[in-house]
Amino acid sequence: MGDRSAFVAAVDAHLQRSDEEGASVALWQGLARWPQDEHLARRLADALHRTGDGEGMRRLARLVLERRLRAPDLHFALGVWAEERGEGAAAARSFARAARADLDDSDPVVRLARAYRSEDRPDLAQRAVERALKRLPDAAELHAALGYTLIDAHRPVAAAKCFREALRRAPEWATYREDLAGALGLAERWREAAEEAQACVRIQPRSERGWATLAAALARLGQRELADQAYRKTLQLTGASARTQGNYGLFLASDPARLFEAARHLRAALESFPDWDEVRTSLAQLAG
Repeated sequence: MGDRSAFVAAVDAHLQRSDEEGASVALWQGLARWPQDEHLARRLADALHRTGDGEGMRRLARLVLERRLRAPDLHFALGVWAEERGEGAAAARSFARAARADLDDSDPVVRLARAYRSEDRPDLAQRAVERALKRLPDAAELHAALGYTLIDAHRPVAAAKCFREALRRAPEWATYREDLAGALGLAERWREAAEEAQACVRIQPRSERGWATLAAALARLGQRELADQAYRKTLQLTGASARTQGNYGLFLASDPARLFEAARHLRAALESFPDWDEVRTSLAQLAG
């Protein structure tokens, strides 16, 4: 097979021809010759990912464990592959190995928490993120990740504190402000939610989540004219999504002068969400 540099050049020749299958065959051979070569294993993961070779990826994952390869980027790649296929438990195992292999990298922990959440285990997600925060207290993305786990655990007030911490450390990251406004809305702290949502849309005028939260908060605060404007802006930005139409229809249903318009939006929402009980009940009341 020649020396390693010549072998890598041969693999590159396959890749330059977009021949990922040929590269994969060669890389398997390379790993047989250089069993501890993490670079070759990482390139094989990339090639298998591109060709969608699920069996190959599972075989590589077993090999990585058998040979105790600690390359964090390799475990991360295996986690991404599993996550894309909805294999949350497998993704969590790979992201956990990546996190242990590089304690200074927050990305594997963020993905690990997301994998746990996909498996309905916000408790494990919270534990993993809190451990990482002890090492990396200034990582904004970890504070946000903790916020997401607390949302899943139905603790929006605690989640809002996490998103505020994330925003304090990364004020340029508009998503964190959207998350903060949304958490405050879930906590029914409507005035604060409206303030944060207004900041969202001022900074990012096309923020769909910002406008949706602002509309809901203003409606709860009794500012109906402003809420109506916010709902219309949300409809414009979301392409009249069924979710927005349902919320707008529920809002309009309390206005005797706009019942026909409310029914139109509610019917449109039920076409996409037939199990939306609140919308169905409101529509029935309008019809009765």
